[in-house]
Amino acid sequence: GRLGLGLGMFVLPTSIVRITARLPDEPFFPYYQGRAERLVLVPGVGVRVTDALDVGVAANFLAGLGGGIEAGEGATRALEARVDEVVPAVARLVAGARWRVRPDLAIAAVYRQRFEVPFTTVARTEVAGEPINLDLAASGQFAPHTAVLGATWKPPGGALHLDLAYARWSSYPGPFVKVGSELPLVGPLAAELPAVPWRDTVAVRLGGDVAIGERVLGRAGYAFETSPVPAAQPGVTNLLDGPRHTVALGAAI
Repeated sequence: GRLGLGLGMFVLPTSIVRITARLPDEPFFPYYQGRAERLVLVPGVGVRVTDALDVGVAANFLAGLGGGIEAGEGATRALEARVDEVVPAVARLVAGARWRVRPDLAIAAVYRQRFEVPFTTVARTEVAGEPINLDLAASGQFAPHTAVLGATWKPPGGALHLDLAYARWSSYPGPFVKVGSELPLVGPLAAELPAVPWRDTVAVRLGGDVAIGERVLGRAGYAFETSPVPAAQPGVTNLLDGPRHTVALGAAI
């Protein structure tokens, strides 16, 4: 009774991973877009070290995307292309520990390693014997290094849960597509991406449930999270965001 194994899975109906790279002049919300559009495999193991202490580790498996495009003039002098893409596996660590201070009180700590869906493609085109190369790179579905400290108190007839979280968004490469090219007689060219000084965020989440009669359980929660986007941005391309407030109400029978 001291060892537990588990496997969490999320499988898309028709795809392994979906990456959407928006145009620079198209407004979009990268934080809320496509974060569940990928294959998820999370195997884990937990160990009860003592009657009061549990520890566990898991691996968050991701699918990346990389490859190349070769294009050149065919027999009819039209461009003919060949696309080779691979989906390599990427794994990230999730680790946690829980300590039962007393029967009605427990505290826990969790660390989730940064993960993202890396996307790289090299397009090599030859026109009239001259090579035109294009390199594309992006990071989709980014989630930063995150540390969470939580506590649960279970008085008679209910429970109260509190989480404090810190996320290292300052390491975010941004939602933009990096484009590099090498043209004949010109040499290498690289598009300059907007410089956004991302900020680390903190979050507070408070929730609880209470028994209403013998068969009904009422639930409620509130969460506040600061924004990783700085308020002052002097660039031509600016990102808009703000602090997030989440309110939840529910009931169970």
